[in-house]
Amino acid sequence: MSAHETNLSRRFSHHKTTVNGIQLHYVTGGIGPPVLLLHGWPQTWWEWRHIMPALAENFTVFALDLRGFGDSEKVPPESGYDAANLCADLLALLDRLDLRSVNLVGHDLGGLVAYAFTRFHSDRVERLALADTPLPLYDLEVPEWSEIEKRLWHQRFHQVPYLPEALITGRERLYLSWFFSSAYDPTAIGPEDIDEYVRTYASPGGLSSGFAFSRAIDRSAAQVKAAAHGKMTTPLLFLGSEMTLQDVFDEPLKQIAANVKTVVVPRSGHWMPEENPDFFTEQLLSFLE
Repeated sequence: MSAHETNLSRRFSHHKTTVNGIQLHYVTGGIGPPVLLLHGWPQTWWEWRHIMPALAENFTVFALDLRGFGDSEKVPPESGYDAANLCADLLALLDRLDLRSVNLVGHDLGGLVAYAFTRFHSDRVERLALADTPLPLYDLEVPEWSEIEKRLWHQRFHQVPYLPEALITGRERLYLSWFFSSAYDPTAIGPEDIDEYVRTYASPGGLSSGFAFSRAIDRSAAQVKAAAHGKMTTPLLFLGSEMTLQDVFDEPLKQIAANVKTVVVPRSGHWMPEENPDFFTEQLLSFLE
């Protein structure tokens, strides 16, 4: 067991519960107002390991494995990986945990789910923090997006039925490691961390579940667009990394949010909670508190 695992196991506990017809896994600890953390691709709740202890000093932390990811149930790709159903998972989970509202933090695709949930259920979200979230996939107009999208070739590749699974099965570590090698500091996500991610993505159904969100993205975008009436009043923090989105979202975010702050995370690529956790945590705590 690594030092991170030992520290987390002393302060946090693992749970599984069945909501909306699926078994979800989450890790929780701390005391205070609730904060729900939603991971990106190709990650799991584990991406928050550096962030959780500091948050737990003043908040009750819930780090969730989304439907089909991590140690949550792997259900067939056709079984509801669109935004509306993923948000139905979250709503049922909040009700099961008796949480009237939460502070919501999402990275990458987890940010897309967090944004969708805020649009669908704004009364259940106190504050929303998004990290390197590709909101143009949900129809936000960003002039620089065409250049950014060139680095996101995998989004379209993952939408191709069956072929990605056929090419990647048995090579999960090679494929995932390629993405993590783009980090500002490639050592930030070490071999043991990659082991943890590969463990779940290489499990039966792990790849298909991971790709199913991309395959439902057009349907999800239409769902969110239909629910997005006017600007959000929920306070929004957008964290962009130095190497990826940077501050290109400054003006576009004003299209969708009345109260928004953008921050560039220095010395970091896309994997901000793992690459520069101290700065990331500092910004998050300042926003949430």
